[in-house]
Amino acid sequence: MTIELWMLLGSVLLLFVLIMVQQLHVDLTLGPKYALSNREEAKPSTGISGRIDRAISNLRENLLLFAPVVLVLAIAGISTGITKNGAIVFFVARIVHAVTYVLGITGIRSFAWFVGIVGIGMMLSGLF
Repeated sequence: MTIELWMLLGSVLLLFVLIMVQQLHVDLTLGPKYALSNREEAKPSTGISGRIDRAISNLRENLLLFAPVVLVLAIAGISTGITKNGAIVFFVARIVHAVTYVLGITGIRSFAWFVGIVGIGMMLSGLF
């Protein structure tokens, strides 16, 4: 398996971890009764809950850009230094983004988002 595919797998595992953190936070703050309910009456998502939700949404949106590039590279049999480094840059940036988002550290979070996009650009450049 290529580095690019490993970074895709790592990014999906990061999403899984964020979803588990979100569920644990719901269990601890709103109780298991609400966590196991149909949630027909949505509770407001503020503070750390809101930040976890937005970190998950942002990672999903970025995976919609990252995953197809990784898969096209894999299908085309392309794995160069720049595509590998781009995938690593994306993955590390997404970890930093997730942690800083949940902790509410805005400046670093925004920079990490940008660095992740640069990583995708690096990978795209390997296609041309």
